[in-house]
Amino acid sequence: MNTEFLISMIDSCFTYGGADKENYNYKRYIEPYKDKLGEELFNKTYNERLQYLSKCTVKHNIHTDFEGLSYNNLIHP
Repeated sequence: MNTEFLISMIDSCFTYGGADKENYNYKRYIEPYKDKLGEELFNKTYNERLQYLSKCTVKHNIHTDFEGLSYNNLIHP
């Protein structure tokens, strides 16, 4: 497994509620990658991505589908 999947998951969690270690999203969706990638690569990737995301913004409710689900958009610098 490469880090692309972890980065995508971090981005998604950041966009929909947060990706910091105190957040439910971290435990449920991000932390399982630690076993797959190894702790060193996981920590490096996670920390670098959070640093990058600190420069991004999230636009909320940019679209609502026919079932009433709202979507957000991650705006990159």
